[in-house]
Amino acid sequence: MRSSTSSSKPPVKSGVGRARAAAARVSKSHLGVMLASLAAGSAATVTVLDSWDKVLVDLGFKQSEAVVLAEQGQQGDLLRQMVRLISQRVFWTERFIGDLADGFPQPDQDESWRRYNDAVIAWNESYLLSAILIEKYFNEQSKKELADLNWLLRQVNTCVNKIHYPELYKAKDAACHFGNANGGSEQDNIRVLQDTLKQVDAKIGSLAVLLTK
Repeated sequence: MRSSTSSSKPPVKSGVGRARAAAARVSKSHLGVMLASLAAGSAATVTVLDSWDKVLVDLGFKQSEAVVLAEQGQQGDLLRQMVRLISQRVFWTERFIGDLADGFPQPDQDESWRRYNDAVIAWNESYLLSAILIEKYFNEQSKKELADLNWLLRQVNTCVNKIHYPELYKAKDAACHFGNANGGSEQDNIRVLQDTLKQVDAKIGSLAVLLTK
């Protein structure tokens, strides 16, 4: 008796199934194309922007990042140097007149006088360059504030010299003059000088505000 065998055939997809599979393949293909296009477009945009930045730098309309960072570093160096120099000058002014007023031993007074003069020389040597750099890196108002401060420091120095060399100025004008404030004797000169140093501190504060905006 012949055995009958049933042949198994793979199921045939319906028309709807074939359509869905084709649609899925098309959607994945479109998505891949879109992502590739976006990536290429972003890369092209970055390239164009980088190229445009380089053009602006080459034409002088824009500074390179390296130049900007370098100038920021130079501004910081300028501020630190100015703070150090002006602090030294004010400190040794107060130290000298304090030693004198309190009757410190002569060697102490001589030392504070020497250090004061060193501070004056250091400030004067750097003043012109500081004024030029402040105008370059900051603004005209900052340069004007620096000039006003320097003028007041010159008046302070004249007063300090009158206090230190009373005999030299006796035949001329031994009194310190700051606006409407006038000295005369050593004590009066020290008094008006101490008041003026408060104005110096105020001007330093105003300049610092402008330079740190």
